Amino acid sequence: GDKDLTIKLANEAMLKIWGKGSNIIGSTFEQALPEMEGQAFTELLKNTWKTGETYEAKDTPANIIVDGALKTFYFDFTYRPIKNAQGDVFCLLHTAVEVSDRIDAWKAVEEREKSELKLREQLQKANFEYEVINEEYQAINEDLTALNEEYLATNELLEIANQQLTTFHKDLAHTNDVLQRSNSVLIADNLALTLSERQALATFADAPVAIGILSGRELIIGSANTYLLKLWGKAGNIVGLPLADALPELKGQEFLKILDDVFTSAISFEGKGMKVGLERNGKLEDCYFNFIYKPITAENGKTISIMVVANDVTEQTIARNTISETNERLTMALTAGKLGSYDLDLKTGKITSSAQSRFNFGLTDKQDFDLEEFYDSIIPLHRETVKEKIESAIANNEIYEAEYQINSPNGGLRWIHANGKVRYNENGLATNLVGVTQDISDKKVHEQRRDDFLSIASHELKTPITALKGNIQILDRLKETLNSPNAERLITSSKKVIEKVTTLVDDLLNISRYTEGKLQLEKTKFKPWELLEMCCAHIRADKFHELKLEGDKELTVVADEHRIDQVVTNFVNNAVKYAPNAKEILLKVERVDNDVRISVKDYGPGMPSEQLPYLFDRYWRADRSSRDYSGLGLGLFICAEIIRNHQGKIGALSEPGKGSEF
Repeated sequence: GDKDLTIKLANEAMLKIWGKGSNIIGSTFEQALPEMEGQAFTELLKNTWKTGETYEAKDTPANIIVDGALKTFYFDFTYRPIKNAQGDVFCLLHTAVEVSDRIDAWKAVEEREKSELKLREQLQKANFEYEVINEEYQAINEDLTALNEEYLATNELLEIANQQLTTFHKDLAHTNDVLQRSNSVLIADNLALTLSERQALATFADAPVAIGILSGRELIIGSANTYLLKLWGKAGNIVGLPLADALPELKGQEFLKILDDVFTSAISFEGKGMKVGLERNGKLEDCYFNFIYKPITAENGKTISIMVVANDVTEQTIARNTISETNERLTMALTAGKLGSYDLDLKTGKITSSAQSRFNFGLTDKQDFDLEEFYDSIIPLHRETVKEKIESAIANNEIYEAEYQINSPNGGLRWIHANGKVRYNENGLATNLVGVTQDISDKKVHEQRRDDFLSIASHELKTPITALKGNIQILDRLKETLNSPNAERLITSSKKVIEKVTTLVDDLLNISRYTEGKLQLEKTKFKPWELLEMCCAHIRADKFHELKLEGDKELTVVADEHRIDQVVTNFVNNAVKYAPNAKEILLKVERVDNDVRISVKDYGPGMPSEQLPYLFDRYWRADRSSRDYSGLGLGLFICAEIIRNHQGKIGALSEPGKGSEF
């Protein structure tokens, strides 16, 4: 109320925003809110008083002491100077609306978009795995849904945040409603008692609230301030027109009837988040408003006009609807994938879980479940591994993912696949682990049946193929004595077929050994350079491809030389198979820190980057549609298992048109 910024009046809503009581009235702004020191608001108020110009801002952070603690909130606010007849500022009108929930809502939407982008990348991998399993068994679709866990876990966080946001919205909406009702009644009463309609609207012409007067039964627009005209999407020339003529798009909507009822009954009407179609810039837009229609009566009690006070809540409503639709899609995805959700309180160990998640662990809805009981349910073989993965996720802020067996309370063992994401408080301390679980017992049974079949089939095929190969070798030595002109061609063709079948059976036997954990490594000390000089004799004999060596000839390693030779040979065979026209193949050995790196590089067509993450997966092939490339898709998987058993690392680099390096 003066240049010292003395607080003359503050309603309950403003006191709540400041976190102060009514005892601050009469104090200066700086005395009442000492925490504003160092923030811009005091200077902005003084500048508004000095210049006489309104200052408006949106989404502005402010640090305010509430309940003894300094907290950050976000506000849309206006500092508006009120001038006397001589044009001098005699007070400042400060209005504010807290919009922290809107900021949180858009952050949540932005986080969801990031999660959806990551989901698309993971979904592609799921499609590859799904295709293989579908070709083998035509009934397994769990692999596709198993790759959605991280997306669902992230969106589970969004759902929880949305619940908090919804609660906050309700509190904010209630406060705004009370404020609007109080202000609207006060404005209407004061106008009816002390001022004419035009004088009243002149007072609030620049107020940051939409205010207007509709006169008579015809609802003629007597006055409309700048903000109301902006909400309507109209210019000032509509003043003096009936509302139905000024806003013809209202015909067929409910508002004209509501106004008529208010005029007849002299009873106020409050609208909350109501949808209205308004023509703006030549096109009809859907908008959402909180508003009040307040009748103004004469001394005889009859209505003479209606005051309209409105607030545009379109952004908040659209954001709320967007989050609601997202949550609905997530719920459908969880249900379709039979995914259960959980929330582990890391401080208390209590686990809050969905019905599906409880079902996965063989629990009823009434059974309590905590972290200690969760660990106890896991079989001893997997228990420590799961603990380590959870602790690593907490320590490194990374995604938790694990597959493990549990002892079901209903009897028997179950396989569970779980994903999770750690949540942290403002101090960086881990508070919760939120994620999803899925019962993959059926999938594991199918995998075991497949591995059993491959093991039996490969062993049963090995003996007759060996005998057949021997017979073909004998025929090869006798082919010159045979009279048939087709004998040599048929024998050569048969040898190639037998070699392919032998390779396939060897792959099947190897994969069986790795699955059963029977791979034995016979480690010796040798020089990789000498191995590269001697390997791939069959490629050198063809004399079409040149194997070029580079690197350190004196490096030594301790490893299973035969298995390392098997890996290098597989890499070279792939280079010949997938880059047949690139004659040069580069074999390189070098030291990288304390390790030795062996690589095979071709200069063929290369491959898309999106295929690289799946190269070493079991049964995966780069081109399943072509008949030119035979095989089961096990070669690189076997290579990866060999290197992993050596505690080493395996990988690939490739770019279309520039070749590949393994």
